[in-house]
Amino acid sequence: MTNTIPEMKHCHVMQKNDIEAYAECFAHAFEGYSLFEYFSGRKYDVRKMMLFWKVLLTASREQSFCIGDAYYPNTVALFYPPDYKGAGFLQYIKAGGWKIMFRFGLRSTAQMLRFEALAEKIKAKYAPEKCWYLYGYATRPEFRNQGCGSRILKPILDYFDATGQACYLETLKEENVSLYGHYGFSLAESSRVPGTDMTLYAMVRNGR
Repeated sequence: MTNTIPEMKHCHVMQKNDIEAYAECFAHAFEGYSLFEYFSGRKYDVRKMMLFWKVLLTASREQSFCIGDAYYPNTVALFYPPDYKGAGFLQYIKAGGWKIMFRFGLRSTAQMLRFEALAEKIKAKYAPEKCWYLYGYATRPEFRNQGCGSRILKPILDYFDATGQACYLETLKEENVSLYGHYGFSLAESSRVPGTDMTLYAMVRNGR
């Protein structure tokens, strides 16, 4: 088993200088997504979410694998390897994490932390020991249903199959359950997010 993914043909692996472009793609691709509306204060704020993604990508870049369909992507996917333990506090602050609290406010920051704790608890129940975590996968609205997502996701899943590795993800959109089912993911649990009307769907794809 390996904790690295080789660079895929026709895909671009995010580098340090690409973080701004990838953060911008994530922010626009997830516009209207219930979880990030929740973090933004019920009304999705692209500028806030660009900061969120920029900090996250900066803090985790050296320990994660983020891939897109181009240098300035329209489709992006962020994977954490099986041994990923999260960015340390100082690493997160250095990446600009202190800006999150001021930009989002204490209430939204607390909501992020509560959701992260819930997601981690559910993940611990179902993700195998050697399992990649698909943290984020999205396509800009104007490029959906054109095969852009499959072009970057399928080669990675094929690589997981070839190396016998599993993958875990969460989604808060019920319609995504069948979408990920098409890629071989199975629903492990659906749980209501406390204090919200959102349902978290946990899905696992075992190595083949």
